Amino acid sequence: LITPIMLMGIFFVLVYYHNFQRAPLVVMLAAVAFLFATYTGIQFYRVIEKNENWVRQQSDLGMPTRMVNFGKLLVHIWFRPKGEDWRMFDQFKIKVKGLEATRPVVKRMSLLPLLSHVTNQTPANVPYWGGETYRNLFVSAIPRVIWPAKPQEKLGNEFGHRYNLIADDDTTTSVNMPWLVEFYANFGSVGVFWGMFLIGIFMAAVDRFFNAPGMRGLEVIVGLSIIFPFVYQESNFTVMTGSLLPLAVSLWLYFRIGLTVGEPSRAPAPANA
Repeated sequence: LITPIMLMGIFFVLVYYHNFQRAPLVVMLAAVAFLFATYTGIQFYRVIEKNENWVRQQSDLGMPTRMVNFGKLLVHIWFRPKGEDWRMFDQFKIKVKGLEATRPVVKRMSLLPLLSHVTNQTPANVPYWGGETYRNLFVSAIPRVIWPAKPQEKLGNEFGHRYNLIADDDTTTSVNMPWLVEFYANFGSVGVFWGMFLIGIFMAAVDRFFNAPGMRGLEVIVGLSIIFPFVYQESNFTVMTGSLLPLAVSLWLYFRIGLTVGEPSRAPAPANA
């Protein structure tokens, strides 16, 4: 719910900085405050909306009602006011209050707990993957329209089962595996060292190609759109990079052809007398 909004805000901050050579600090601080104020409420509200008693109590769960309830939940978490309007949340036994409510967003953004879990389990309880997660590295860029039988990326569910992060009978939940976690799960500390080295080269290359100095405004926007997902390497490498080449080629064709179709041909300049 909130991740796309956050990423869109970061994207516009980068565009703003490119155009004006300064960061919109007020907007950035407001966005961070909004994130910390709402993220914990979102976690609890997901649970609340699955509660049958809650659904029966609410005569209309349309968007306006849901927004009002979510706002009340945030007030309840942060300020715990007294009164009948706030007792509806008591059944859910929400115990966080004040600064404790910032804990989930810090945990969600840092990704350190997941890395710690993987390092503790590997290889003591879970063997190294040995590069298996990169099996689709050289085929992920092939469009499915060309190869309909291309293997599907379901590593998130497999990763969740492998490290006991989801229930055994859960076949739908996907647990994201960040790049550093993937390095360690495959090759241990050596994989983290050399993986960071190679990723540094990769990131420098794509930045130099899609975000080079002197690019025009349209080129900057298109280039940032292509490489922007790499600002937060939350999922495994092949998932995040598989669309890089097809997207770059598609956008190049779109603008290369789209900006020239219908453009009037220029008459040759008259020769000098």
